[in-house]
Amino acid sequence: AMAFMAIKPTSRSAARCTSLISRSSASTEKGYCRIGIAMPDMPARGKDCAYQALTAFIDYLHANGVDYIYMQTWSGNNCMVHIAEKMGFEECHRESSVRTVQGKRCDGFSLRLNRDKFRAFSGQFV
Repeated sequence: AMAFMAIKPTSRSAARCTSLISRSSASTEKGYCRIGIAMPDMPARGKDCAYQALTAFIDYLHANGVDYIYMQTWSGNNCMVHIAEKMGFEECHRESSVRTVQGKRCDGFSLRLNRDKFRAFSGQFV
């Protein structure tokens, strides 16, 4: 497992974590991994912090031989689904009603990064 943190300076003497991205092996085969993101800093939401942090991390993974990148989430996690789809992730597997969130049954699904869509998206942060 590996983690990457995006830190935003808030003043000369302080900084806060805006995003925490994790990596875990999704397969024993080289070149595959699963990533996830948490946004503990509510004021950072809506300011492209997740996009910038994920873009930097995905670029790092690609540069280090990881060709197949996956994320997993649930059908009620609209914010994460929006971020993933905007960045070029596409649904590749779904299991119906596998999770209960706030009393409601939700699907669990996996998304795989489409590298061409990601390149088109990530160009805006260069």
